[in-house]
Amino acid sequence: MRRDSLLRRVWHDGSLPTGIIEALSHGDLDDLLFRSAPLQVKDRCLVGRFEDDRGSFLIKRHVWGGPGRTLRMAFREPAARGCARHGQFLNSHGVRTPCPRGAVEYRLGPWTRRSYLLTDYIEGESLYRQIRAGIHAPRELTQLAIQVADIWQQLVSLGASHNDFKPENFIVDQELRVWLIDLEKMRIDGNASKQRARHIFDAKNFLHIRGWHRRPEARALFAEQLLNTASGGCLQGTGIERVAKGLSLCDTERDADLSAWVVSTENMDLAALRQALDSLRDIADEAFLLEPTESGPYRVRERVAIFAESGANSTSNKPTTRPNPLAHSSNGNGTSRTALSTTSAENHWRLVIHQNEIVTPFLSKVLQQRITNTESPDSFRISVARQYLGQTFPALGKQAPIRLIRDNIAPHESLQSACEDPCVANEGTRCETLAGCLQACCVSSLEELLERMNETTTRSAELRLRAGERSSLVRGLWRAAWRGLAAGLGADGFRNGWVGFQLAALRAASAWVEEAKLHQLTTNFHPPKAGDAHAESKELRDSATQDSSNRRHASRRAA
Repeated sequence: MRRDSLLRRVWHDGSLPTGIIEALSHGDLDDLLFRSAPLQVKDRCLVGRFEDDRGSFLIKRHVWGGPGRTLRMAFREPAARGCARHGQFLNSHGVRTPCPRGAVEYRLGPWTRRSYLLTDYIEGESLYRQIRAGIHAPRELTQLAIQVADIWQQLVSLGASHNDFKPENFIVDQELRVWLIDLEKMRIDGNASKQRARHIFDAKNFLHIRGWHRRPEARALFAEQLLNTASGGCLQGTGIERVAKGLSLCDTERDADLSAWVVSTENMDLAALRQALDSLRDIADEAFLLEPTESGPYRVRERVAIFAESGANSTSNKPTTRPNPLAHSSNGNGTSRTALSTTSAENHWRLVIHQNEIVTPFLSKVLQQRITNTESPDSFRISVARQYLGQTFPALGKQAPIRLIRDNIAPHESLQSACEDPCVANEGTRCETLAGCLQACCVSSLEELLERMNETTTRSAELRLRAGERSSLVRGLWRAAWRGLAAGLGADGFRNGWVGFQLAALRAASAWVEEAKLHQLTTNFHPPKAGDAHAESKELRDSATQDSSNRRHASRRAA
């Protein structure tokens, strides 16, 4: 069933429940999405699971980014429409992928500013996490490898390429069936040479070492099954045959370990800390929670094992022993001071984040690619952006801090300086900017944002009152308008689209509220000036005269 208009384009399956059809056709899909269980949150993509009497559905929302992305995406096919079309195409040709049930586009003429995709929900876990945890026996791994190779061969036969072919984009259900997901980058057109290059890219991208942490035997098994397909001949000479023998895909790759230092403040926010650890699940093996001490340096509060191998393959895939990157040493006053190890026998890296920061999904992918490259520098700068209401605002014009360090680098003497902005020797020649960003989660809801604004404006008004500043509502109005205009036209405003202008308006409102609070405090609590003594005495005399007059009238009435 289809329904097109100037502002909305809808396609949906007529067998869906009535409530979902009404939401797709006329209702607010954000309400349906936010009543769902969140599965993945990105800057421009939100995924949730919606439960209904007839089953489970997956809802995926794509939104506009900044003006640059808006211009790039203006003349492209909307993500929801492309995924629905490709899903129908693959289902009709026997490729196992979630069946699309509906797609909605919110439009402004020819531009799609927001789109929603509704598909069946597949109960299972990603192939990446199952391989990483080592939960399958060799026979089960062989079944999974054959299914992945069959899907790749079917795409080759159909002249289609996934272009994001990796273990994270395969779901393994409870019956060990493999499903292909995330069809946003899929292509079906192109000449033979371009298609062949894309198919080789898909196979090499799937076998990239970032997805096979400490599992070289599983990687070799999947590579062997890809070579055994009917189109496996085109993979000869690409390095995949080396992987099938247990070797590396190329000379510049090597498996790497990553541990995280999560720096907390004196008042540890457990919810923010849990969110930070969850974002490290797919990239870090362990995390060390650091907290400040009275003497200055940080100490290890707790060690958290993020990645743990299952007992099924613990004998064959047990990680080799390496020195603890955070060793304890006494500082003489009973507290433990952390010292950084300066040597490591393996390709080990350290990632420093704070308790209110999370690793973005895009950063986790790029980060793994960098640390597994033997030609990478010894440290990386990672920009830290702020996240308001699910939208990320990059800190433009600021130098990104060094947050990723190789384990064999000798850092500063103080761990505190390393946690704030780790520096290494020869920084100018050995450091490289890492694509992606950490997100500092400032506020996740409008209520939290308003509460913080209320606290900030009250504190600022009290400080201005103690400094002897008097309020001026006219001056405050102009100041608020200027602040909102400057924020809207600044780098954090128009470059972040509609949400940037909304935050600019909130900044202007915050300035006006601060001035109004100062005016209220000045009126209620500010002492009168010396020049106002005559006016104050006159007011007292008038009050006394009024009181005596009232008493005379009361006595006459009594008489």
